Amino acid sequence: MEENKLHILVKDLLPDYIDGLTSPETNKIIEEHLFQCSSCQKALERMKESPSILDLDEKIEFDYLKLVRKRSRRHIWLSVCIVLAIVVSFLAISTFWIGRQTPAAWLNINTTVAPYQVSLEVECLDQGRKVSRVEWKENGSHVQAIVFTVPGNDERKTFMYTTDQLIENVEVAGQIVWEDGTKIPDELGLLHAYKVEYIGNASQVSHLLEKMNVSSFVGSYTFELDGTRLIIETARPLADVYVNRESLLILSLIENASSVTWKSQGKKETVSVESLDALLKTEIKEGYGSLSAFTQNVERLEQSEEIWNQYTFDVQIRPVRLDKEQIVSFVVRENGEPVRNLADT
Repeated sequence: MEENKLHILVKDLLPDYIDGLTSPETNKIIEEHLFQCSSCQKALERMKESPSILDLDEKIEFDYLKLVRKRSRRHIWLSVCIVLAIVVSFLAISTFWIGRQTPAAWLNINTTVAPYQVSLEVECLDQGRKVSRVEWKENGSHVQAIVFTVPGNDERKTFMYTTDQLIENVEVAGQIVWEDGTKIPDELGLLHAYKVEYIGNASQVSHLLEKMNVSSFVGSYTFELDGTRLIIETARPLADVYVNRESLLILSLIENASSVTWKSQGKKETVSVESLDALLKTEIKEGYGSLSAFTQNVERLEQSEEIWNQYTFDVQIRPVRLDKEQIVSFVVRENGEPVRNLADT
């Protein structure tokens, strides 16, 4: 039976074998069978002769087999092309119309909330992308805006959402921007997402300090953990008002932190939870679980103290002398950020 199957298979493949359409492996099988089968040898010889001397039935059969194979190949290639066209179309629609869901860290968000309406101004900070659409979701008094961006030039867009429910909380791109009647600044909303449950988790504490951009305020620094106390040491002189503000952020966002100690140039200042509670007449730890309480505590501190801009000068003496005068470069920093470069002689 196996030999009979092989005989039938080889006979079916002979037209393709003559036309050079079979693979080298298939050719080897056909040629081994031809060596042993005189019937297939004769059939091969007849096929190689002029079509006019073939039997009409055989010619019709061979032509039909060729036609079927050609049609099958065309159908396969047509199917492949259709699938590719569908995939390319889907990718194009997904990329340029549906867009990519974008987190708040990549967006510039400005939200105005009325009792039953949200006005959202938003633009993408990622170069080469722009906001395409906003998908709104509502769960009781909580309104959520999912922002999608597509390739394009920067463009600030405004979106409106109206509901018949009294709006208490608004979330944009995964970040709470409005809670219990309090507008949440972007900076505080982003920071709150990095709050730390246990001060003993050094990697999370380090990540929080990095997101707070502490280095722009104190310069290079080191920190250590002592029980529930955080100790930060730096060489740059510190202003009390900024020490209080940074301490408030740290103690609010690390749930079991009790105090922050700042060491600088032989001086040491400790800010505790109790001292900030007394200063602000509130419980600052409420800010760990509530963004609105966190925001209100920061605003209370800023209103209770006159915060002056702190300027520092980094001086560099260039090893170059012109006419016996030495060149000195100044880098002016305002609250830790470079303001301008000055050169004098």
